[in-house]
Amino acid sequence: MSKKQIQIQTSLFDKEPVIFKPEKKSKTQIKEDVETLLQTFDFDNINEKNYKCTKCDGIGKKVILTDMYAIICNKCMQPLKHWNKPKKKAKKIIQDPILNKIEYSDITIDTTYNEKAQDTISRIKKNSIQMVLTSPPYDGMRKYEGLSFTEDDWKDIIKGCYRILQPGRVMVWVVDDEKVNGSKTGTSFKQALYAISIGFLLHDVMIYKTKSPSYPPTDDSNVYGDVIEYMFIFSKDESPKVVNLLKDRINLTAGNKNKSKAGVAGTYGIRFNIWEYSPGGSGTSSDKYASKHDAPFPETLAADHINSWSNEGETIYDPFGGAGTTGKVALLLKRHFIMSEISTKYIDTIINPRLDIVRNSLRI
Repeated sequence: MSKKQIQIQTSLFDKEPVIFKPEKKSKTQIKEDVETLLQTFDFDNINEKNYKCTKCDGIGKKVILTDMYAIICNKCMQPLKHWNKPKKKAKKIIQDPILNKIEYSDITIDTTYNEKAQDTISRIKKNSIQMVLTSPPYDGMRKYEGLSFTEDDWKDIIKGCYRILQPGRVMVWVVDDEKVNGSKTGTSFKQALYAISIGFLLHDVMIYKTKSPSYPPTDDSNVYGDVIEYMFIFSKDESPKVVNLLKDRINLTAGNKNKSKAGVAGTYGIRFNIWEYSPGGSGTSSDKYASKHDAPFPETLAADHINSWSNEGETIYDPFGGAGTTGKVALLLKRHFIMSEISTKYIDTIINPRLDIVRNSLRI
């Protein structure tokens, strides 16, 4: 008999269960304790199936152990039979399509909120958003309507995005660093490390490459032309659950026999993680309003990420609405959006006009 806690079944006696804890006792002591307990029971009045002992004239009765049942002789204390307790079957979770209609507290989807991101996030239900796509201010490189953006702000927003994202869903954080006194600030890396510290997985570090730098190097320059920004791909708690890798890279080995697996290499292969775009003018947006913003990111960049990390019908949140690119592209790709933008001017002169064009074209 093991030294596990033994509970004698006494429910038929209309009394409290008898708990036997044979901790640090020898087999003899355990046997004596069980015998003492069993001798106090009136076996003749228990309406149970009896088991006869072959070694003596005793009868067996059921005893409940921690993880099994046992039949023990009431005289010689020998186990006559034992079996494991049946494990409880886990409840089967059924994914109901109706449940995909997310509750957002007092938040309305396909809406831009004229407030700080922290205020919007505080009203969004936990684990309700399928993707976050955003580009926060890059240190002090640009003054957005004179509004400030501090370390406390980005920490609050990253933490808030972690709370509202569903597990296994992605936050795309497009960012760069200001150069101060001859040194890059490294704020983007601080943000990435902070995101990791609160539970995000850094799924990938992608590069947003422009075809030409904003400030081309000259003969007097001491650095190369800066044509990259970082696109941190964070996933909440686990690897991304929705992954639709884009397969539009021209395959230089197309038609050749594939060495890694049977078959022939196709015309197109899966992209690498350096994505090149031509920001500015038509390279950024198909409408005239985006250029009124100081730093809109290309619609194609937003589309590529939304297609990669979400499915139709899901909701994308952008804590820095800016020029409204996330919302516009989400609607075009049959997704929903929620955006926060603290600047009333941006909402009135850029975001709303852009969204109106899309809604009119889609008749939303």
